[in-house]
Formats: sequence, structure tokens, C-alpha cells
Amino acid sequence: SKLSHAWTNMTWPNRPSIGELSIYTDVLRKSQRESNGKKKCLILGSNVEFRDWAYEEALDVSIMQNNEQYHLATYRELRHKNAPYSVVLDDWRKVNFDSKFDFIVGDELIGNLENVSLDDFLKRVSKSLADGGYFLSKSFYKPNNYKVKTTKEIFDDYNKNAKNLNPISYCIFDLTLLCLNKNGIVDFKKLVNVIDCAKKNGEIDDETYKTLSSIGADQMNYNFFVPTVEAYENAVKKYFVIENVYHTNDIGSENFPIYILRKK
Repeated sequence: SKLSHAWTNMTWPNRPSIGELSIYTDVLRKSQRESNGKKKCLILGSNVEFRDWAYEEALDVSIMQNNEQYHLATYRELRHKNAPYSVVLDDWRKVNFDSKFDFIVGDELIGNLENVSLDDFLKRVSKSLADGGYFLSKSFYKPNNYKVKTTKEIFDDYNKNAKNLNPISYCIFDLTLLCLNKNGIVDFKKLVNVIDCAKKNGEIDDETYKTLSSIGADQMNYNFFVPTVEAYENAVKKYFVIENVYHTNDIGSENFPIYILRKK
């Protein structure tokens, strides 16, 4: 699929990093110390980094993904192509099991909850976890005191302070929040337009434009949900204990809190 090929060009934060996975490994070790036995893990979506990680950690893996074509297309990026797992061909946003998994993981899950209640999703994730189970994921959240920046401000900062860094990793947070509507929704067509206008206005050069365009936002025919940090934490606390909030050493990691959530 075109989108799965565009995903190849994604970097942190649009894909999990080694630093992020190491945080999840620490949580797994804690769980293993508390109780023996093979841990059951549900991966929401076909994320290859999580699939490789789960295989390397000898987890009992299930994958929930409704797009079989996309799932099969991502196979080429797996390092462990013969890793065993079972697939539930259904929309992962409808996750609804009975105390089945020790871990539920996925990347940018909250962002993909368009037309799905955040509260209802978190309630069903909690229901699907065994007692003391963990929900591990990162996404985009809007800080409560965030001031939206113009493209000129975003790219002046990048050109002056970070030209040797990947513009996707460095700029995507501010670009995404620039495109938020009042309901916390990003239309990717607007993001494409913002990047195109920056190029026309001479705010970015050809190379930066090419890199930013490579993420395939023009092929993402859906919206992206960015709740405020406050709204997310208020929803989470009904069903989970926030055991920790971490940041990695990746570019822009201060904008991407990694929530370690344990079922209440």
C-alpha cells in the first residue's frame, strides 16, 4: 500500500525509537519480577518496531489490525520475519477483551481516535488488561500553556538551530499543533498546504521540503486527534494509575511524554 511505503520514511516521533522501546522494556522487566510466566501482549496496529520488540522479549503476541493489506505490506520492514503471532482482523479502536493481556501497546494510538470517544477507548483498554496490566503508548498532546507558532517562527528556529537534524523530528510537533482546529483535530490536507506555503514563501529549502513531504501526509485520508495533556490525564485517571511519565533522548522528546499506565 502507498501509505505503508510512506511510513518507511517516518522517523521518531512518528515511529517508536530505540530509546522509547528501552523504556517499555524496563516496565516489562518490572512486571516479570513481580510474577512469573510468559507475558501476553496485544499490539494495536501493525507497528513493526513493537512486533520485533515483542518477539525479542519472548512475549505471547496478538496483533489487532483491520487492514490486512497494510498489515502484509509492513512485513518487509520486520527484522524477525518468522516471528509467531496471532492476528485479530478488526478495528483496534474497538478493542474489547476480558482481562486477557498483560500489556497493550501501540504508537500514536490516541491520535487515531477520530470519531471514537477517548473515555470509551480507555475504558475498553482497561477491561482488556489483566489485573495490574500495562497500557504503553505515546502520541501528540497539546501542553496546557502552549503558544501556537507560525511557520516562519518554526522554520526560522529550525534553520538557525537545527539544520543538521531531521526536520520531521524537529518540526512536526509545532507544525501539527499549528494545524489543530478548536476540537483538537488535525486535517492532514491542511498540513500539506502549510508545508507547501512555507516552500513558496522561501521559509524552507528544497531539501527540507522534500524530507517533510516524504511522510506522505497527502495520502492520509483521515484526521488526527490531539487532546490537551490535561484532558488526556483526566480521562486516563478514571481507569489507570499513571505510574510514570518519561521522555527519551530523541529530538523533540520534551514534547512527547511517554505514559506508563497501569490498570486500576
